[in-house]
Amino acid sequence: MNSRIKNLRTQKNITQRTLGMKVGCSQNVISKIEKGQCDPRGSLMAELADYFDVSVDYILGRTKKKYTCETCLNNDAMLNNYGEYIDAYASLSEDSKKTVNILICHLAELEKKQKGSKK
Repeated sequence: MNSRIKNLRTQKNITQRTLGMKVGCSQNVISKIEKGQCDPRGSLMAELADYFDVSVDYILGRTKKKYTCETCLNNDAMLNNYGEYIDAYASLSEDSKKTVNILICHLAELEKKQKGSKK
């Protein structure tokens, strides 16, 4: 959990102090959370999830899915991209669909290996 919060914060390019102000706590609390020295209380966890627009389960490490269904459904650009992918995939031959599926599985495995070697 602590690394997820730190990663989300650094991706937004904000300081611990700024994050604390946005979610209603001190920089010291954010620092302790990121170091794994304390766990955020329920209301702070909800504030963090809302601020980063992710699910509480993602922050807790219970899922790899970063965004909630509502986030995806409320993001027109994301929906348009997925719609284009789905339309393009649907127009493929069965052999091409099999090739796409193999490529996706292969890329997912490569990602897992890369993430595993970075730990």
